Amino acid sequence: MELFYTPRHARVGDVIPFYDEGVFKPFYLKNWNPYFGEDRTDGWHMLTTTDHLHYTEQATGIHGGTGCVIKHEGLYHMFYCKFTHNPERQYVWHATSEDLNTWTELPEETFGPDEKYYAITDWRDPFVFYNEEEQCWWMLLCTKSVGKTARRGCVGLCKSSDLHHWTCCEPLYNPESCMSAYECPDLFYMNGWY
Repeated sequence: MELFYTPRHARVGDVIPFYDEGVFKPFYLKNWNPYFGEDRTDGWHMLTTTDHLHYTEQATGIHGGTGCVIKHEGLYHMFYCKFTHNPERQYVWHATSEDLNTWTELPEETFGPDEKYYAITDWRDPFVFYNEEEQCWWMLLCTKSVGKTARRGCVGLCKSSDLHHWTCCEPLYNPESCMSAYECPDLFYMNGWY
């Protein structure tokens, strides 16, 4: 029994909840500890548990940052982020699976932010859900809006009808656009701007 799951030779990072057919199957980012030697097994891993005390673990073969997993019409979809340096950019990636055991990355569906709305260096942690009111898929992202101030952190928004083609929209929430006490009084009082 393990009250707190601890992988061998690694750390647990960024747990991504997932529940499927009566079983909890949370994913997590396995962070390898280099002082344990060359037994390196990092990346996305899936845990399986029915009681949150006993776990089995399985590697997915996916390497990237935080995201989400959903199931639609019998197919599992994983959305996650990857990063490049020189130049520094962040991208959303998509992988699919029929059984949660074997994942296929779809590199042709990789996309970055629309630079009209968002900074190219912050485009991460996609969270996907179906918006019943709009009858389409929404993807929320941690990002920064284009602007001149340092306070540009916002919730990005993309929309899709099929989970494969995404359109960037204006931020769902952008505190920088609230620059008066009339528009965002709580923001002003919290930050002592009054």
